[in-house]
Amino acid sequence: MQNTQISAHSLTETSNLLDQTGPCIVHLADMTLDHGPGEHGAFLLTGAQTDDRVTASYCEVDINAGPPPHAHANAEEIFVIQSGAFELLVNGELVVAKAGDVAYMARGEAHRFRGLDNGEANTFNVIVAPSGFENFLTRWYPLFENGAPSMEDAIRLTSEHDITLYPSDDATPPVPANPQTKVIRGDQQPELSVMGARVKVLLSAQDTEGCYGMVRVEGPRDFGPPVHIHEHEDEMFIVETGQVEFTLDEEIVVAEKGDMVWAPRGYAHTFRLRSDDARILAFITPGGVEEFFVECDRLEASGEATLSALIDLNAKFGMTFPAH
Repeated sequence: MQNTQISAHSLTETSNLLDQTGPCIVHLADMTLDHGPGEHGAFLLTGAQTDDRVTASYCEVDINAGPPPHAHANAEEIFVIQSGAFELLVNGELVVAKAGDVAYMARGEAHRFRGLDNGEANTFNVIVAPSGFENFLTRWYPLFENGAPSMEDAIRLTSEHDITLYPSDDATPPVPANPQTKVIRGDQQPELSVMGARVKVLLSAQDTEGCYGMVRVEGPRDFGPPVHIHEHEDEMFIVETGQVEFTLDEEIVVAEKGDMVWAPRGYAHTFRLRSDDARILAFITPGGVEEFFVECDRLEASGEATLSALIDLNAKFGMTFPAH
């Protein structure tokens, strides 16, 4: 097997993306950051690589910087806080999210973020699904080249991309009766035991109307599942700490902190934790497979985690194991 590397790309390079939708890795160290209004970021994955299913980016945010309140009519935003702290407008209230937290911003619901001053860089990964947000940002950032644009220009551009912009927090519409937007505190989620690893479910299909799931995985050095294939789901991995080796179809790649790996449905893949401090986050679309970890924990707790039971559990969630 070979080692492979696909460089990351800046916000202004979307027209030069590789025209392929197979497995790939994007290295944080290769990124060229574009500069917007108090934000510095780059796309790691776009619709060109994910068959229009998801866009993912890395972003650094200055203190007190961030967009005005807004709502996406046809997409969800998911913020994965990696360092620093952010003030978020969530369901009409201001809350603070820190490293390890995840914010799920449901479509049609107003939200915003602001970088806070807590002594370290404010960074996060932003996942937008379905994809297309890259097309907006490549037009949004240039508006600020000569200072802040007029509200009229900003509203005109956002409306073209099905985004509603609000001039202030007080101008946002009433919170829905049953809002879906939420902040998940990473340090408060139950820890599941899964074949020697520690797993936390951060988002479930129940949280996201079936669309997405998200889990955080930690474990001992060399932990990893067998090479497998998901029949129905795409997986996107973010390495949050340490070093992780991925098998992607016929390639072996090594990922480190900040790197992102795309493993679409139908392709054989796995990962192996290669350092004692390794931790990864897995975003799954559509949701549902995160329940595999819940059921696996139940089997282990009850002493029923036999090989036969685990094989049946994998089959239940549409995972197969190709021969190599």
